[in-house]
Amino acid sequence: MAKKRTKLVLFLLALLVITACTQEKKIGGAFAGGTTGLGANFVENEPPERVLDNNAEEFLVTISLFNDGESDVGVRNARITLVGIDAKDFQIKDMTKTNENLIRGVSKERDQVIPGDIEEVSFDAKYKNDLDADFNAIIGANMCYKYGTRAVSNLCLKREIGGRQSTGDICLVDESKSIESSSAPVQITNLIERPVGKNSLRVMFDIENAGAGVVYEKGAFATGSCYEDKKREDRVNVDVSMVGKNLNFKCSKLDNKASGSVKLIDGRTTVSCEASTTSLQETAFESQLNINLDYVYKDYIETNVIVESIG
Repeated sequence: MAKKRTKLVLFLLALLVITACTQEKKIGGAFAGGTTGLGANFVENEPPERVLDNNAEEFLVTISLFNDGESDVGVRNARITLVGIDAKDFQIKDMTKTNENLIRGVSKERDQVIPGDIEEVSFDAKYKNDLDADFNAIIGANMCYKYGTRAVSNLCLKREIGGRQSTGDICLVDESKSIESSSAPVQITNLIERPVGKNSLRVMFDIENAGAGVVYEKGAFATGSCYEDKKREDRVNVDVSMVGKNLNFKCSKLDNKASGSVKLIDGRTTVSCEASTTSLQETAFESQLNINLDYVYKDYIETNVIVESIG
C-alpha cells in the first residue's frame, strides 16, 4: 500500500511539473493569444425584461463592449446598430452609435496579461403605441469594429537558399515554422518556408476566420449603420514584411505585391509569397517575419423585451 501511495504522489508531482512548464511556455510567448476580439452583451436590466406601452415608461438599451483581444479599438471605431425593432415605435432617435473612448486591448507585460478595457453604449427608448395585448420584441444589436491581427515567425535565410544544407547552418529552410498570432477573431496559421530555385524562397500561410462573426475589408462601415457590405464581405487586408531586411515579397493573391486585400472562401484562404535572396549573406541566419492583418469584424447579439399592455 505504501509503494502505491508513493507512486501516486510521484505521478501527481510529475503532472504538476508538466503543467507548470506548459503554462510557463504559454506565458512566455510573444502574445497572450486566443481567438477573441471585441465582445458585447446587454447590460443587466437595460433593457428590462418587461416595459409598459403607451408612453408610460422610459428605459435604456445599453450594450457593454469588452476588449478581450490584443488590438486597440480607437474612438468611434466600434459601431453599434440596433435591429429587429422599429425606431419610431420605440422612439429611438438614432439606431446607430459609436464608442466615445479608446477601448484598449489585452496586453502582455513580461509574464503578466493585462485585461482590456470595457465601454458602454446606451440608447434612450420609450414604447409609443397603445397595445391591445402584450408584445414580445426581439432587440438585436449589430456590432462592427475595426480590428487587427499581428503574427510573427522566424525564417531561415541565406543567399543560396536552394543549395545544399551546410554543416555550419544553424537553421533549416525547407520546413514548417512555428508562428504566433495575437488574440483576434481572424488568425494566421500553418506557416511553411520553401526554397524556390537557387536564390528564391517561398512563404505560405493560412488566414482563417476563427470567430463566430463575419469579417469585412478595412474601411467597411466607416460611415452609416452596421448592417452589411456585400462588396467588402469576407475580405482581409494583408501586409507581409521582414524585420530589418529589404526582401521584396511578391504574393500572388496580392497582385504580386507585399500588401493588399484577399478574399476568404468558406472562412479561410492560403497566401503564397516569394522573394529573392540574392542580397543576403552566404551563411544561414534567422530573421523575424511579420504578417499583419487589418479588417472590420461584425458580430450580433439579441435580447427579448415584453411590452406590456396597460389597457
